[in-house]
Amino acid sequence: MNATSVFIWSKLGCGSDFDQLARTIALHYGIDPGRASEALNDFVDHMGALGFVEVDDASEASQLRKRYLDLLKSALVNTLYAEHELRIEWLERHGAGTDIASARTLRDIRYADRKDFAELLACKADGRNWKGRVTRFSHTMVGMRRLQNLEWCATRVFSDGVAGDFMEAGVCQGGASIFMRALQVAHGEDHRRMWVADSFEGLPSRAQTSTRATSSKKLVSPGSRQRWRRYRTISPHTAFCRNGCIFFPAGSRTHLKARQSKRWRC
Repeated sequence: MNATSVFIWSKLGCGSDFDQLARTIALHYGIDPGRASEALNDFVDHMGALGFVEVDDASEASQLRKRYLDLLKSALVNTLYAEHELRIEWLERHGAGTDIASARTLRDIRYADRKDFAELLACKADGRNWKGRVTRFSHTMVGMRRLQNLEWCATRVFSDGVAGDFMEAGVCQGGASIFMRALQVAHGEDHRRMWVADSFEGLPSRAQTSTRATSSKKLVSPGSRQRWRRYRTISPHTAFCRNGCIFFPAGSRTHLKARQSKRWRC
């Protein structure tokens, strides 16, 4: 792509509508708005034909769906309260001071530590570990851009009429699979099942890898199910898989024949 195409592509990632983006292009390059609209329309048509861009209508239902999914992504990645992560990190280093200066620093920490705040948001966008530490305070470690990629892939599956369920193998905090179930519901595809597979015990130590028990009577950890409930994405079409077992939410009437496994209600 040339420099103009790269600029337009970067703005498309921000979710701007067509008219707003055309005005942005016109101002950036100092050209007539009509010419900017034509160039943008040609670019979108070309990228759409290649499968890289999907144009959404401006209906009220579509806008409400977009707002819901954008808010959900921000909640899962924790860009809504990113300052709290800075506050916790500051308290771990300095302790809980009772003086006025400490209180003001904690209150206005995004301004008191602008560099760290900008770096934290950049890591959340890319799915990188801030300061080399594993993500501790968000409900997904994949980052905003990977969630956007999941959204694009799922939307393409829906629009192309591809049949089948969704599955995440290795869910960690569960954010990506929560988002995928939300995508199914938001797009009216809630008849699909969301499979959530993990040990739900974290990574085993080296000593455990050869002797680790795989009892089929251990239930999925309560924290995983509760997080799904908090986001209101758990349903009879949600299936948790652990150590070869299938766990369906209470109230589900689904029956699944799984070889060498038992069914448990959770």
